[in-house]
Amino acid sequence: MAANLQKKISKVQNFTGAAVATLTPFDHSGNINVEPIEGYIKHLKANGVEGLYVHGTTGEGFSLTNPEKLILAKAYKAAIAKHYPEMLFILNITSTCMKETLELARDLEVLGGIDAFALLPPLFFKVSSPQGLVDYMKLVGNAAPNTPLLYYYIPSFVTENVNIVEALKLGVEQIPQLVGMKYSSPDIITFGLIHEGVKNFKIFCGFEDVLLSALVTFNCQAAVGAIFSLPGYGKRYRNMLDNVSKNLELCRKEQAALTSGCGELRKDGKFFSALKEKVNQEFVQSGNPNINFGYTRSPIDFKYSF
Repeated sequence: MAANLQKKISKVQNFTGAAVATLTPFDHSGNINVEPIEGYIKHLKANGVEGLYVHGTTGEGFSLTNPEKLILAKAYKAAIAKHYPEMLFILNITSTCMKETLELARDLEVLGGIDAFALLPPLFFKVSSPQGLVDYMKLVGNAAPNTPLLYYYIPSFVTENVNIVEALKLGVEQIPQLVGMKYSSPDIITFGLIHEGVKNFKIFCGFEDVLLSALVTFNCQAAVGAIFSLPGYGKRYRNMLDNVSKNLELCRKEQAALTSGCGELRKDGKFFSALKEKVNQEFVQSGNPNINFGYTRSPIDFKYSF
């Protein structure tokens, strides 16, 4: 295994703390606006965030073109290199077109500075066996052999037709870059089956409501959360990590605050647009009105016309 790949794998597997599922900033016309990114990253770091997960569901990755994703990747890379080179940097590369996914993986690996890629299962034409899912992931491994790969599990949006535990077991045996996953589900039972069944496999808990359950039951000390864009929530998660063995009641209070914050954003059924609006408000209130993320693109909202 190449030394550079091994170094990246170690960084991914040793990560502890809060990584944020980033928002994508748009201007008044709905086009990519990279101007807020530097200030956004400073805000995140000040609020306890140690990693970025870009182009995911929160970042509206499936409403972005490949050229737009490259623009964002370059902007995030530059801001990280300038201010926080130790920050974990993960990019979701999934497209409905596998050719686009592989082209993006190749382009981003050449760009460099990215610690890992994340990949969803096929979004429309489904695979029918664990080995079929592995073969799909292998395509990315072959296209970008020097970048770790994380499987993105989010069954509320994408359902697999295969036994995910068996697929991941086969995957780590056959794909050197497959080293972990983003687990975005409240199903703590399946979480446990993966934790116990897939060895040397890093799981980032991606569902804020079960962070404490994953921590206490399975010692999962890494999270990717959308709510970490808001002030204080990354520090709440760090408090949980630091106090789980000595002050469980404090951890319960921090978990309750995380759950309540997410619940408030979900109450009207528009979590992602509510989050963007709330983050925009926070920057205005903190005296940074130029850091603005605009609205969410359709089909979440219909405020932009292209």
